[in-house]
Amino acid sequence: MKFALLPLLPALLAFRLHQHIAYGGTFGEYQTYGLGAYLLALGLWWASWALGSLLFGTLLAVLVELATWFVAWINPGRTTAVHAGLQWCARVLYFVIAPAWLLARALGG
Repeated sequence: MKFALLPLLPALLAFRLHQHIAYGGTFGEYQTYGLGAYLLALGLWWASWALGSLLFGTLLAVLVELATWFVAWINPGRTTAVHAGLQWCARVLYFVIAPAWLLARALGG
């Protein structure tokens, strides 16, 4: 669900912005090419944001596992606690910091 619903909001915002820039309004593509083209474009925007979210989540998971492996190699007794802390940090980065950064960028900040 996180890879399907989380990218929906930025995809909708980017799709609407694209519609305004390319077609002059929210429903410009719909009026020009019809409902099929409009929904296809929306699906493509969602798929690109979903793929980006999936890749970002995968990158975070790989980094967490590599750091955990390194801690297990250096100090095996702390592996579980460090892994839990790193997963918590990755979740905060994925669900809070990254969307806040994207929103700040979208608002010009």
